[in-house]
Amino acid sequence: MLSKNHIKEVILHVGWSKTGTSSIQSTLYDENNNKLLLNEGILYPTCWQSNHGVALCSAFSPDPGKYAVNKFPKVLSKDEIEKKDRFNLKKFEETVNNSSAKKLVISGEGILPLPNESINNLKKYLREIGLKKAKFKILIYTRNPVSWTGSTLQQRFKDGFRYAPAMDKLKNQTLPTLFQDKIGKFIDIFGKKAVHVYSFEEARTHDNGMVGHFLEQLNADKETAEKMKEIRKNDGMSMFTGEFLKYINGNVPLFKNGKPNKKRHRRDHQPLLTLPGDKFDLPMQTKKEISLIVQNDLKWLKNKYHIDYLHEEIKEKNNYENVDKTFDAIEKIYPTLTKTIRNSIVDFMENKLLPEIPSDQKDYCLELIRKFKELEEDLTRTDHIENRFLSTLKINDIDRGVLYRELALLMETYDQIELAELFMRKASLYKTNVGPLIKEKHKEYKEKLQQN
Repeated sequence: MLSKNHIKEVILHVGWSKTGTSSIQSTLYDENNNKLLLNEGILYPTCWQSNHGVALCSAFSPDPGKYAVNKFPKVLSKDEIEKKDRFNLKKFEETVNNSSAKKLVISGEGILPLPNESINNLKKYLREIGLKKAKFKILIYTRNPVSWTGSTLQQRFKDGFRYAPAMDKLKNQTLPTLFQDKIGKFIDIFGKKAVHVYSFEEARTHDNGMVGHFLEQLNADKETAEKMKEIRKNDGMSMFTGEFLKYINGNVPLFKNGKPNKKRHRRDHQPLLTLPGDKFDLPMQTKKEISLIVQNDLKWLKNKYHIDYLHEEIKEKNNYENVDKTFDAIEKIYPTLTKTIRNSIVDFMENKLLPEIPSDQKDYCLELIRKFKELEEDLTRTDHIENRFLSTLKINDIDRGVLYRELALLMETYDQIELAELFMRKASLYKTNVGPLIKEKHKEYKEKLQQN
């Protein structure tokens, strides 16, 4: 337990998902930005991941085994989870104890859905480690439920969820009391004066963007806010990517009979997230259904916090107006995709996409399908090398970015520069953080190929 700290105020930012939370967390976590905050007496702990919710949800959830951090790269036992959680909390306590900061900022996407008992236990824990006299301030950003549902579904697609069950759960369990349930429990536990709720749509219009609005709530100096480099995360996916992930999750799911599907891996969709074109959007009929479901909840929000989503116009978009931009990009990344994704893309384009796109794009689509089928013969060699390499490793859910980087370096030693370039290109697409080695080597391989 902590015996000494200087914290006078604890700012607990509990998300909402899809309200700029990842950008806020990544910006405050950045080394240079973090130092600027510390100079102002504001501590944003870097002893955990940028999203503090990963550690806190595991430690305080009644069912920690359901979180990805405890399932990948291996399924942890109850004892292993508890040991890891104790270690993480100890690191946090040491971080707070060794800081001279007067404000502690905790930002956890995932905390908001925790049950009352878990949030009570979190509050109790913070008080017991030496923050009993600190003032608590809860920060929550809301978002129009229609656009929030669209963004939330995109995240569900990335996580491997099938569309129909995910949408049904949102409509029947989450949306009817979206704000009352989640904001209400923080009011009950911390008191209404401690809970500060803001509209995401208004906050993002701040002169310094979403992060600027957040820093303002911390009472950070304006000069400090202007010096900080904003790190943006989680831009929306294209309509093509969203619809394709719906398609493949239904036909070749990430999990089969409760176990990871050997034909898929968690980041196999990663290159598709960069595709340009029309942004993913919900059908007009679905938007109208959501709007009706949330009416009573929106009245509660307006009454409590004067945030009004009741009269916002629902707009319909043309889903594939700029699909040609998507086609241009997907042709370039197609060789970097896994065989399962490639096969599913061809099926998706033939059976699902072709009937829905504008007539003037159908010939382009058919031409791409033909090209992709012809390419498969050339890509067989790449798949064979990758599969042989994987068969020698006894690692579950391997980091594909690392795998492709090492394969590229291996191909280089055999003077197979064309394959080295392809694998290093794949590494840059599948790796979460692309380091200088991948960038420099990829550039080197491309120059050699141009010379040849």
